[in-house]
Amino acid sequence: MRILIVILIGCFNLLYGHVKAQNFNDNPIPFSTNQDQLTIWNGSEYLPFFIKGVDLGISVPGTFPGELAATRAQYGRWFRQIKDAGFNCIRLYTLHYPRFYEVLDSFNLANPHNPLFFFQGVWLNEYISGYSNDLFFMLDTFRVEIEENIDCLHGNRVIAPRFGKAFGNYTTDVSKWNIGYII
Repeated sequence: MRILIVILIGCFNLLYGHVKAQNFNDNPIPFSTNQDQLTIWNGSEYLPFFIKGVDLGISVPGTFPGELAATRAQYGRWFRQIKDAGFNCIRLYTLHYPRFYEVLDSFNLANPHNPLFFFQGVWLNEYISGYSNDLFFMLDTFRVEIEENIDCLHGNRVIAPRFGKAFGNYTTDVSKWNIGYII
């Protein structure tokens, strides 16, 4: 099962990794597999990597999920607490505001030997006008959402304000900290 997941991540990166990605060919593939586990590139070889992760939502107590209210200070505090608890990965179910990725990048640059990696979830919006439980109807919209997420993680997207979803000027390339996408 793990091999299948890594293969799916690899196929996704091959299909969509070209989307405005900076320095795509300048770096080795940061994650791979050996015969039975995920591995991470350390600069000279791939070493076994065990994912110990937490799920990080986009809301804070007392707010609705669509308010996306987490602040820079909260993200910074949470990242330190996540690392102190022994975790090395965060799972995101949807795109966060640019401040999340900016703080994550700063945190990881300050902790180069012990960074915090993440899986980026791509949200499938089921509330599209005309949708009647036919996933093929949503294919074009979902493809745009996937490309948008990839561009944002590479620091190459500006998203106009929109209700209930993250938006802003994504200029920080956090792709090196991204283990994969959850579609």
